[in-house]
Amino acid sequence: MTGIQDNRKPAAGTAGQGNGARQSVRQTYYSSDGKLVASLCGTVLRKRVRASVHQLRQPPAWAVDADILRKAMADGAQVVEIEDTETGRVFVTGIRAFELCGFCFNRGFGEQVALPLKFWRVEVVDARQPSLFEV
Repeated sequence: MTGIQDNRKPAAGTAGQGNGARQSVRQTYYSSDGKLVASLCGTVLRKRVRASVHQLRQPPAWAVDADILRKAMADGAQVVEIEDTETGRVFVTGIRAFELCGFCFNRGFGEQVALPLKFWRVEVVDARQPSLFEV
């Protein structure tokens, strides 16, 4: 899974744009040991992780279980969002980037597909919603 970089953002009004209303979960994906790993919300594959534990260091990248990535693509996923619960940052990319620029590896947790950080757009999500009555 290597190839040419695709920096195009999804068209306005499509899944993955900004912090609009969240769609309901269409599908959930579990690890081989039964832990919830990701969910498909509309066309967005979402994972919530802690960067200090889950982000690859060499090379700096985010990874998704290869079987889950294949299933999500078959289920209609077009965008991948990884939320770092430690910082509130959300990393967003088109799922096609995994096909074009991703690389496969296995470091003891099953087959994974990683995508270097340079192929992700970073968004910061406010930790709290301000009250309507705050001044």
